[in-house]
Order: sequence, then structure tokens, then C-alpha cells
Amino acid sequence: MVTTLWARALVSKGVKVGIRTIDDTAGQVAALKAGQVDIVQAYNSGLLNYLDDNANAVRQSDVDAAIAAKLPAGLTVLQSTPARDDVQLVVSAATAAKYKLHSITDLAGHLSELTLLLTDDKSAKAFTNGLSNYYGLTFPTTKTTDFAGPKMIAAIKAGPSVGLMVASQYQIDDNRFVVLTDPQHLFLTENFIPLIGGKKITPAMRATLNAVSAKLTVAALRGLRKKVANGEGTFTEVADAWLASVGLR
Repeated sequence: MVTTLWARALVSKGVKVGIRTIDDTAGQVAALKAGQVDIVQAYNSGLLNYLDDNANAVRQSDVDAAIAAKLPAGLTVLQSTPARDDVQLVVSAATAAKYKLHSITDLAGHLSELTLLLTDDKSAKAFTNGLSNYYGLTFPTTKTTDFAGPKMIAAIKAGPSVGLMVASQYQIDDNRFVVLTDPQHLFLTENFIPLIGGKKITPAMRATLNAVSAKLTVAALRGLRKKVANGEGTFTEVADAWLASVGLR
């Protein structure tokens, strides 16, 4: 969705844009260096960790500044979005109200009453280790389900459970889930950031991309994803309508 927004904004300015998929950061950087692509959609903390696995920046502005300082010659980044796609711990509104949960730290007094929902893969161990190391939390009861999928969503709704979702998921709003704040920064921020290479991206194109990024909030992205999921339009149609609604098309 984010890639389509950036692309359609450029198209509206008369730029010819094609889209291809390169999932991993190493592949994206290699394609930029080789001149095979001109812009990639990166996640800021993921990009920083690729550039410097000892980096310790956690806030959006600090992460973006650290990226700019570490980028190889010929590559640069533009403004990152307020919208992000980082992992979050969520509970149902009923569970939050019953146990007075606002932050991950609030879970400490209710571990025996709550079920921690985990995925059946190696990331589950890293996550539980993180909860222990960052917050001193060890849940006596866990349940294996899918990551941020329909089974986890159903389990969060069904009872006193704590689950993982991604910030841009519209299901958080649809189900009135409560996102627990993360004061110790267990989960890294993953704001969308354009990573560019070569000389094809003109100052005018940069200004267009930055204007889109500045207006793209978490709430807006959730709404756009929901429209596509509900069949209210293709990615292109939904992107064009939103860009027009915010004066960028």
C-alpha cells in the first residue's frame, strides 16, 4: 500500500513508474547500487540494523539520523512516515479494563491471569526472552497460534489473552483492541522510509515523496488497507482516492 501511494503520487506528476518486489534489505541495497531500481520501500529500524547491527537508536528521528550517517555513498533516504509497521502487544478492551492495562509494565501483576499468545517458530523464543530481559515478565500460561492472524485475533477477543499484532493492521481498530505502550522499547519502530539511489530522482520527485510520507499516519494506513481488503477498490484506486483527498493528486 505504501509503495503504491508513493508510486501513484509520482505518476500524478508525470513520472513513469514501475513496481517490482525485492523483499530483503540486502537485495534492495544491491539493486539500488546496481541501478536496477531507483527507490525502495524500507523499514527504518530494519534498515539501520542492516547497516549497523550494533546500533542502539530507538526513536524515529534518531533511527533516521543514524541511517543517514551510515548509508553507503550514492544512497540516501527521504522523510519517513508517521505510519509504521512495528510489532505491538495488544489486548481486548475488556481485558484492558478488567486488569487496568495501559503499558506492558502493567502486565506484571496479572501474569497468572493472562495467556500469552505465541507463534510456533523461532521468533517466539526471541519474543519471550525479550519480555523477560526488558520487563522481567514470564507468563506461566502460553498458547501457540498464528502471528497477528485470524486465530490470534479470535483468541484475543475470546478471553484474557495478550497477543502480537502489527501497527498497520486495521483489525486493531475494528476490534477496539488496546495497544500496550512499550516504554522499554522491546519492539523497534518500523516507520516506512524511501531509500533512493542514482540520479533519476529529481528534487521535485523528492518533494512529492516527502509530502506523501508526511501525511501518512497509522490511522490512514489502516483505513486504506481495510478498503482494499473489503474490495472497495484496487491498491491503485484506493491510493489515488486518498492522494486526492489530502490534496496530493
